[in-house]
Amino acid sequence: MITPELKNYIKEHVKTQSLSQMKEDLLKVGWPEEDLKKAFNEVSPPVKKWKIIYLSLNVLFAIVGIYAYFFIISPSFVSKPNIEKPWMNLSNESLQQEVVKSEHLIFLLNEMGAYNLHNSIIGGKPLISFSFGNQQYYFTVEHKNIISTTDILNPDIKIETTQETIMQIYGSTNIKEAVLADYKNGKIGVELLAGMPTLALKGYKSLYDYLGMAGSVVRNFFRG
Repeated sequence: MITPELKNYIKEHVKTQSLSQMKEDLLKVGWPEEDLKKAFNEVSPPVKKWKIIYLSLNVLFAIVGIYAYFFIISPSFVSKPNIEKPWMNLSNESLQQEVVKSEHLIFLLNEMGAYNLHNSIIGGKPLISFSFGNQQYYFTVEHKNIISTTDILNPDIKIETTQETIMQIYGSTNIKEAVLADYKNGKIGVELLAGMPTLALKGYKSLYDYLGMAGSVVRNFFRG
């Protein structure tokens, strides 16, 4: 028989004891197991449906967040396309000529991780403006392939440098170190033209990480 004293006991001790421990203690002093089961259900009813929904939504949001980070914001499972390095005339005499072409820039952008860029989930292709001297090129990315484009409206970022700097990087035995050194020395300029949400949804974090820009970009985002 379920008594008020039994219910009060359960209400008082549920704050400090588990149900299994209480059940064990009450069984020792003679309470029938069936009465205990009914009393526990009355005093501590099963988890309400809204709690289950709440927990399910939390799990769903966590899964969506993990997917968004590893597949959209910072793609981690994209293999680097193997692009053969196009030949470039690196002689001193060629400095006075226009030797840097779009295929050279595509190779460098591929080395910098631009193949990780992708269309935004809310629409819009990635668009990079790359200029040196009086030359300006525009590139987008389709299925990991960096391609030259005539679409020049609203680029996401703008990269500026000189032909001489590009040639020096191109002739380096370690392109990444050469790019980082020239970026830190101000020989390569990177201007973010699109807003942070747009850049994040197109995967530009791969370029931030390559150039070591991630920290400053995040700080600027919160300042702005």
